[in-house]
Amino acid sequence: MIKRLAVVASMVACIGVLIGCESSSSDSGSGGDIAGTWSGNACGRALTMTINQSGTTLSGSYHLSDPDFSESFSGIASSESAPASATLNAGGDRSFRLSFNSANSVSGGFYKSDSQVCSISASK
Repeated sequence: MIKRLAVVASMVACIGVLIGCESSSSDSGSGGDIAGTWSGNACGRALTMTINQSGTTLSGSYHLSDPDFSESFSGIASSESAPASATLNAGGDRSFRLSFNSANSVSGGFYKSDSQVCSISASK
C-alpha cells in the first residue's frame, strides 16, 4: 500500500512538473522577438517598419507617409529579444536609434548625421 502511494505521488509530481514547464507561443511576456511589422509615427508622419532578424542582426525597410518615402536599413541589436537597443543604418546619413521596450513597443529617434530629427514610437 505504501509503495502504491509512493508511485502515485511520484506520477502526480512528474505531471505537475511537465505542466508547469509548458510555454505558450502566444505569451508575449516582457521580452520577445524583435522581428515583425511595427506601426507608429515619426516626425508627425505615419511610420511602418518591417524588421527581419537573424540572431542580433537586423535588416528590413521602413516607409514614411505624406510625402511617401521608403528605404532599407540594417543594424545590430543588443539582444535577440526585448528589452534591447539597436541602431538601424539607412541610406545616406539617416538612421534610427531604437529601444525595444517590450515585444510590442519600440521608441527612440530618427537621426540625420548625428543629430536627432525627431522622436519615434511604434507598436506591433
